[in-house]
Amino acid sequence: MIAADKTALEQVRGIVFDIQRYSLHDGPGLRTNVFLKGCGLACRWCSNPEAKNPRPEIAFFEKNCFLCGDCVESCPETAITMEEGRITWDRLRCNQFGRCAEICTAHAFTLIGKEMTAGTALVEVLRDSAFYQGSGGLTLTGGEPTLQPEFAEALLRLAKMEGIHTAMETCGAVRWENIQRLLPHLDLVLFDLKHTDPEVHQRFTGASNGTILDNLRLAAQSGANLIVRVPLIPDFNADRESLDGIARFVQTLQCVRQIHILAYHTLGKAKYHALHIPYELEPYPPMKPEEAEQWAEVLREYGFDVLEGG
Repeated sequence: MIAADKTALEQVRGIVFDIQRYSLHDGPGLRTNVFLKGCGLACRWCSNPEAKNPRPEIAFFEKNCFLCGDCVESCPETAITMEEGRITWDRLRCNQFGRCAEICTAHAFTLIGKEMTAGTALVEVLRDSAFYQGSGGLTLTGGEPTLQPEFAEALLRLAKMEGIHTAMETCGAVRWENIQRLLPHLDLVLFDLKHTDPEVHQRFTGASNGTILDNLRLAAQSGANLIVRVPLIPDFNADRESLDGIARFVQTLQCVRQIHILAYHTLGKAKYHALHIPYELEPYPPMKPEEAEQWAEVLREYGFDVLEGG
């Protein structure tokens, strides 16, 4: 029966857009991060904009292009043109089939995301198992991994069968049932808490925070091993009032004693350009370490163990 269950789990399919090895963040020890496509939020600062769409999609990294012109001929929708020594891509006309990405040897056109089985993903995770040394493991992230609950559960269960530590990062903007079904297979939940004011949250992420706060309370009541993560974003929550609100809310959870802060950075900006999506925080420079430390001290005043990065 166990072998049959394992075989069934290995066949569950999902959409993955990256597998990142040797990560020192997103959980204890050395991690292998599996990034799942799809997210219900539209955070202005998101460093993985390619994760929002639940399906595979085309991105065009113009700097990689050496103007061979093969992509122009391959596009049935004439979404790609070459004029005056420059390739232009019309994202709205693109059919997203990916023929251009198949023939682009320079990887200027790239298909982001692919369907894979949980068994195939586990093979990739196990390649790094020698480096976990009892403290590392698998982390599901994205995107929002709970939007692919069947695939996420299958991969987590397979990892636990191999004795691998499991963690998941979630924004919490999903049905509670999606989170609840994964908790028995998780050693750690990294739960993002961006703001406690529903109107401010709505304005900067595209959704209210009611479901998120409810799910965080329920996760805490379930006895899950929880760490709250706070992205520090200028003109959103990198201020005393916002962090006071977050700290007071987390205090009500009682079981949560650790908060990770994630300083604003611009490492994802090139992806917005590649996807032809406007980057709304264009004028803001990355947050300096001393500023992040200043905001960390606000949270420490409430008695929390605060780690920068995480």
